[in-house]
Amino acid sequence: MKTRAYSLALSLMILLLAACGTTPAPATPIPSATSAPVAVIPSATSRPDPTAPPTAEPTSVPEPTAVPAPPAPILLKSGLFGVGTDGYSAVGTAALVQQPDGTVLLQFNEFQTQWGPDVFVYLSGSTYPLSGAEMNAGGALEIARLSSHTNPAQTYLLAPGDYSAYQSVVIWCRAFDQVFSAATLQ
Repeated sequence: MKTRAYSLALSLMILLLAACGTTPAPATPIPSATSAPVAVIPSATSRPDPTAPPTAEPTSVPEPTAVPAPPAPILLKSGLFGVGTDGYSAVGTAALVQQPDGTVLLQFNEFQTQWGPDVFVYLSGSTYPLSGAEMNAGGALEIARLSSHTNPAQTYLLAPGDYSAYQSVVIWCRAFDQVFSAATLQ
């Protein structure tokens, strides 16, 4: 079997070299399977020298150090939405969350309210305003137009700043001065 593989390899090499315009070197015959086994005797250089100084132990790899976890967002305040005016209401929670970079998110979770035109999200300094006048009396900050009446998870990006003076999140219809709902923040 080995002789056949050797012959095939030799033939391929001759063809390859012939294609390149060179002549092959004479091939060395492969010992047959009946050849006597050859014992390998280690040379004198492969033995350790008993008079040589000991070699240094390999240095150990330092243990990996724990990488500190990135800073986590901080919950500043949160509250539950409730009943507004004229039968309007909302369900879900509102939360002010400070990100590690200083930006603040206003997040609504499991949020739902009735549809209405011209509905906006505000932060108010009043605890639970039930009109535009009450909302503005404590100082109000318009965040954005309400992005969805039925999207359970909504997020509004606020600039870095101090929002501690705001006591509630208000869902307010500007066109009809109706508070759809408010969430007192604690």
